[in-house]
Order: sequence, then C-alpha cells, then structure tokens
Amino acid sequence: MTFTKDEFGFIAGSLKSKAAAMYKTGATRLTVEKTIGYAMLNVLSELEMLGYTIHKKKVRIGKNRPHYLYTIGGRNEKGKKIKTEV
Repeated sequence: MTFTKDEFGFIAGSLKSKAAAMYKTGATRLTVEKTIGYAMLNVLSELEMLGYTIHKKKVRIGKNRPHYLYTIGGRNEKGKKIKTEV
C-alpha cells in the first residue's frame, strides 16, 4: 500500500493533513475542533519541530473569551525556524 503525502509530509486526507491545511490558511483551535472533531494542536507542535514557524494571534469571536488564531509560516531547508510576515 502506498500513501500520497501532503506538503507537510502527512498522509493526504488524514486528520493531521486536514488540520494542517486549516491551520495553514489560519484557524482557531475551536474552528478545527468543530470541523474535524479534535483540536489537533499536536500538529502545530510537530510542524514546529520540523522547522515551520507557527504564528499565534489573539482574536475575539463575539462576546466570548479571546481565542488564538494559528497560522503556519515558512520553513527553511535545514529545518530551523525562519521569520515570516502574516
């Protein structure tokens, strides 16, 4: 059995792949949890270990307490973090 991988190295179509795609364009934990069923914050930790920059921005959704909008930034070739603009 062979699996195709997404741009982050996760198996295409898996929960990790779907979560990474959502976080790439910018998503809150709550949004990912409602869509996939799990917050999948471990994906962000794993991508950070692989050298991707994870941007975290505090946002308000309605009158609720603040949430964090996570966005996956760039990655350098050696796997070390680089700074990117959001």
